[in-house]
Amino acid sequence: MPALICSITPFSCALACIESILADNGVKTTQQEMLNCLGKFFPEWQAQPGGVSAAKFEMVFAKLGFPVTKIVATTKAEITAEMASAETVGAILCTFKYWTDSTKQALKNHDHATRLICASPNGVIIMDPQICPDPGILMHLSWDELQAFEGRVCAFRKK
Repeated sequence: MPALICSITPFSCALACIESILADNGVKTTQQEMLNCLGKFFPEWQAQPGGVSAAKFEMVFAKLGFPVTKIVATTKAEITAEMASAETVGAILCTFKYWTDSTKQALKNHDHATRLICASPNGVIIMDPQICPDPGILMHLSWDELQAFEGRVCAFRKK
């Protein structure tokens, strides 16, 4: 079972995913510790604490002492292959649309990060780091739902 982590700010969903990936790889750090030690590299955190784009994922991992190589996967075949690879230490699904509410009936434009746990012919399982105090939750998405989010998967391999 992956470490279920929730976001501590409205912007720290990617940091929650990184915290979860690190925990599952034996590295213990919290989002608050990341905010404290990495803030000098992210001046934008003054306005959006913990907000980090996919372009900076490798930098965050490296600054935390866990250097990775990022592989972007966009197709069902690429995502499935990356998640099946023994070299993959974790993955984050970056979306440009997400559900408007818990009914999951409609989508809105919303940048969001969830941790991709596994992929199968039926779809994927993600950990959604909803804002605390709710824990991050596991959920299944069909490939059609995943496609509707207009996202991409950033898989990570340890250097």
